[in-house]
Amino acid sequence: MPAVTTSAGRLTYSWNGVQPDEETQPALVLIHGAGGQARDWPAEWRYRANAAQTLGIRVLPEPHAFGNRPVYALDLPGHGASAPLDPDAITVARLAEIVVEATDAIGLAKPVLVGHSMGGAIALTAASNAGDKLGGLVIIGSAARLPVTDQILDGLQTDFDATVDMITKFCWSKTAPAVFRETGKRHMKACGPTQVHADFAACAGYDARPTLDAIRMPVLVIAGERDKMVPTTAAEKLVGGLPDATLQVVADAGHFLHFEQTAPVGRAIEGFMAARF
Repeated sequence: MPAVTTSAGRLTYSWNGVQPDEETQPALVLIHGAGGQARDWPAEWRYRANAAQTLGIRVLPEPHAFGNRPVYALDLPGHGASAPLDPDAITVARLAEIVVEATDAIGLAKPVLVGHSMGGAIALTAASNAGDKLGGLVIIGSAARLPVTDQILDGLQTDFDATVDMITKFCWSKTAPAVFRETGKRHMKACGPTQVHADFAACAGYDARPTLDAIRMPVLVIAGERDKMVPTTAAEKLVGGLPDATLQVVADAGHFLHFEQTAPVGRAIEGFMAARF
């Protein structure tokens, strides 16, 4: 995977090969959630149609999502192949700084950050602190606050595997294919207890409510109708606090709605991009 150097060290990412043009084709930068990695985004989004077919990846029968837009998917520090951070230094604000450093190092002007869960918190924080460098936001399964129970925080340190199993249970709707749940669980366990605990602790300490009004850019918020981790009411409150935001609720989808309902979520993002950029 390609990589750039940030103040946190080496940060890896994937790229679909489409050259960015901030005036006509601003880049989409995908930011995964707690315990995730770049591969926690649909392959249909991370590769162009011809590249996906070459790799043996099934392409949806409808027009390929984002096939003509540059798409970058980041491995946050300590995830995937990116260099780790000191766990005590991991906060949503620090990760937001690193994401902006990475987009600068890649050479992206005014990208649109697409963040899932903790990635959405990172995107909102980046927009509050470095809004002049960004074009817009897509927030998926996230909110202005991401409270975490003591049961999860303590369990990640005392019984990691069982706690990840519990988190996984609440992240997916009952109709989600088992392969999705097992893959997400495997990725989270691969991060290890120290990193995953640091991620969830960062979420617990995050609160974007005081700075939402400073985000003066178009924002699309997408929520899963059956999301038990971040309910639609939290997404509604987020939209209510942003100056220029719209909400789309996706039916029959849990927390990982971009996997459970890839096509509807992709169409929502593509429609947002076509209308606003």
